[in-house]
Amino acid sequence: MKISPDLYCNECFPYCVECNDSICVNCQDGYHLNSRQLCVSQCGDGILAYDEQCEFNDTDCFGCKIQQPQNCKNFHETCLICQYGYYFDYVKNDCYSVCGDKLVASNEECDDGNEFYYDGCNKCKYQCQLECLDCHFGKCVLCEASLILNQSNSSCEELKVCQIQKGLYYESFTNNCISICGDGMVAGKEECDDGNSVSNDGCYQCNYQCDNNCSNCQKGVCYDCILGFHLNQQKCQSVCGDGIKNGNEECDDQNNIPRDGCTQCKIDPKYQCQEDNDNLSFCYKFQDNCEQGVYNQQALLQCQICDSGYFLKDNSCNQCSQKCKQCENTPNNCLQCVTQDCRICDNQAGFYQNQQLKQCITQCGDNIIAGIEQCDDGNNIDMDGCNSKCQIEKDFLCKQGVCIGPQKKRIDCAYKNSTTSNDIDLIFEELEFEGVCEKLNITIDEFQSIEFNYSVFKKSEIQKNKAGCEIRFEFFKTILQSNLIHLYVPVFEVSNRILVEEIREFVIIPRKKDYYNSQQQSQAKMVVSASTKFTFLLQLIGPLTIILGGFNFFWTILDILTWINNFYFLNVDYPLNVKMFFNQLKWGDLFNLPDFISLNQPDDAYYFEASPKFIEKEVNPLFLNNIELFIAMILFLFMMEFL
Repeated sequence: MKISPDLYCNECFPYCVECNDSICVNCQDGYHLNSRQLCVSQCGDGILAYDEQCEFNDTDCFGCKIQQPQNCKNFHETCLICQYGYYFDYVKNDCYSVCGDKLVASNEECDDGNEFYYDGCNKCKYQCQLECLDCHFGKCVLCEASLILNQSNSSCEELKVCQIQKGLYYESFTNNCISICGDGMVAGKEECDDGNSVSNDGCYQCNYQCDNNCSNCQKGVCYDCILGFHLNQQKCQSVCGDGIKNGNEECDDQNNIPRDGCTQCKIDPKYQCQEDNDNLSFCYKFQDNCEQGVYNQQALLQCQICDSGYFLKDNSCNQCSQKCKQCENTPNNCLQCVTQDCRICDNQAGFYQNQQLKQCITQCGDNIIAGIEQCDDGNNIDMDGCNSKCQIEKDFLCKQGVCIGPQKKRIDCAYKNSTTSNDIDLIFEELEFEGVCEKLNITIDEFQSIEFNYSVFKKSEIQKNKAGCEIRFEFFKTILQSNLIHLYVPVFEVSNRILVEEIREFVIIPRKKDYYNSQQQSQAKMVVSASTKFTFLLQLIGPLTIILGGFNFFWTILDILTWINNFYFLNVDYPLNVKMFFNQLKWGDLFNLPDFISLNQPDDAYYFEASPKFIEKEVNPLFLNNIELFIAMILFLFMMEFL
C-alpha cells in the first residue's frame, strides 16, 4: 500500500510489494524494476510470471514460450491435433507415429498393417524378397538369373512349364499356365470348349449354357423347358394355341379360329389384345375407323387415335371434310389439306399454319397448351417443370402454364438440449424413416475414424408427433467448433412408382468438448473425494456452531459456501477437477431439504430450459423452487428466537 497526498492508503502498482508515493521500491518474486520503475518479468530467472508460459528448466521451453512439438498440426499452448499418421502423447507432450496402423507418416516409407517379411513392406520400410536384385519402393524389377519376375505381384518365381498339348499356354505377365477359350480343348477352369462364340448352343464362353427357357440343364444339354415351351432339338420353343403368350408370340387366345383378333399368334388388324394373370390373351376389335384404343376402368372400349381422315370426338371417330386430309375437333378444322383453298387451323388457339407441310402445327413456348403439348409455360427452358418440348418434367405439377416443383420432405437436426455436446436428434416430418437410422454415415473434419464413435437409436416419438433418430457421440480427443460434423442421411421417396434414394448432407457446428485421459480423470476424482470430506466437515461443524451459540462462525461458513457455490456460475470454462469440485459442493450439502414444490418440469406447459451452467449444476431456474431453503432457515431462526 502507498500513502497518497490526501493521506489515504491506495494499492501499489501491479506486481509491486513495496512502494513510496509514485515510485515502486520492491517487486514481487519473479519481477524486477526496469528503467521506468515498473515491475516486469525476467525470462530465465526460474520463476514463472504472468506473461510467461514456462521457464528455462521446463521441457519444450524456449524464450519462456512452450515450443510446438514436431509433427503437430494445430497448436495452442499444447498440441491439439497432430499431423496425419501421428498420435498425441499427453505424458510426453509429443506427436508419435505407430508402425502397423496402415497410415503412412512422414517418417515411414510404407505401412501395410502387418509384420510379414518379404511382402513389400516390413517395419514400415520398403522390402523385397531375398532373390530380388533391384527393389524399387517394395516392388522387385530384377530377379536372380535362375528366377522369373512375376509382373502381376512383383515377385521372383521359378519358370512355369506348361503342357500345350493339354490346352495350357504360358503367360509371361503372371508366369502362369492359362487356358484359351475357343481352342477346342477343355483345360484349367473351363467347363467346356466348343471352339465357337455362339450363345445358347450348349457351351458359351467355355461355360455350360442352355436355352434361356430351359428348366433342366445338365452340362449344356436341356432335358426340360419351362411352362409354355416344348423341347425341340435342344431348343425350347413356344407352342401357339396353348393359351400362354411367350417367346415371339404377339398373342395366344388358346384357339385356332382365324380373324378373331389373334390368328396364328399374330394380332389381326383393327384389334388389340391384353393378357390376364395366366398370360391368356383377350382380344377386342376397335370401333369403325379407330386405329388404336384401350379399355378404361369401367371395361369400356375407348378410342385414342382415329384413322386418317377422321377426328375423335366423344369417343367416336367422325369423318373430316372432303377438303381435309386430316382434321381436329371439327370437320373443317384441317390439319392437312387435300385442296389448296381449305382453311387451316380454324377455331383452334395455339395452332399455326405451316405452308411447306400444309399442316397445322403447335409452337412450344407460346404459353398456349395445344395438340400433344402437356404444358406450355411461355419459354423453352428445361428443368423448370415444363421442358423445351412442352412435356411435364419429373415430379412437377403444371396447371395453366404454371409449374410447381415437388415439396421436399423436411428433416431437422439439432442438439438434444443446450448443454450436451454428445447427443444430436435427427427429426423427420411426414417422412417414412424405416431403415434410415441404420444407414446414417457420419464424418468429422480433422478426425480419423478411430478418434470418435457414435451410436444411432431409432425413436418413434423423439418430439411431439415427430419421429427420428438419436445420435450419441463418444470422442477420444478434444473436439472444437472448427471440427465440423457431417451427417449423410439417406432419404427414400416414391417418384413415378419408383423408390428413389436421395442423400442429404447436414453440417453441424460442434460444441467444444475437452477430452481427458485416465490420469487426468483419476486426479479429478481425488479432488472430488477431498470435496466430499470437506462437505462432511461443514455438515458436522454447522449444527455444532448453532448449538454452542457460535452464530458468527456459522455465518462465516455460510458466507464461504455462498462464494464457492456462486463461483461456478462465472462465465469461465473450468478444468475437469475444478468443475467436478463445484458440482459436488452444493447449498444442499449443509441443509438437505426435500423438494416440497416441483415446478418447471419438462412435461409442464410453461417449461423453459435453464442456462448451461444451471443445468450442469442441476439448479432449477424457477425462483419458487430455490427459495425453500431460505424459508426453512428463516423459520428455524424464528423458532430459536421465541422458544
